[in-house]
Amino acid sequence: MGGTPELRSGVTMRDMDSTRNASRETFEVDDSHWPVLRVTFTGSPDDTQFEAYLQVLEGMYERHCPVALLLDGTGIERLPPACLRRQASFLREKAELIRTYNVGTALVINSSLLRALLRTLLALAPMPCEFRVFPDAVQGLVWCRARVAVATSPRVNH
Repeated sequence: MGGTPELRSGVTMRDMDSTRNASRETFEVDDSHWPVLRVTFTGSPDDTQFEAYLQVLEGMYERHCPVALLLDGTGIERLPPACLRRQASFLREKAELIRTYNVGTALVINSSLLRALLRTLLALAPMPCEFRVFPDAVQGLVWCRARVAVATSPRVNH
């Protein structure tokens, strides 16, 4: 289970840029359940913060190993349209990597705002991997672990 060398549990946007106000932290990365990567979002990201999040995802996919994402958006206050467009662009640009290595993405959504953002994102770019929406992170983590178990279990030929 344990962490991976490239990611640290508890990495926050503030860790990456100490000039930011602590109340503006926008995401925390937790790899303590590897190969499930949990990203918890809070506040309202600016373009620089959102790019840092996408760089974390890109680095994860470029390891070329199966992974599941648990994206907890329950703390998002708002997502600027530019960030939504950038996420859609990322999904299109990295679709092959995502399809190959992402065994599932659990989206923790607890508000109509987040549901609307997801609908808008999916209208801009299809999700290149299987995903499910959950009301809480515990259910999302269980689903992610099951997806990883299926994807990494040895296949028996009969």
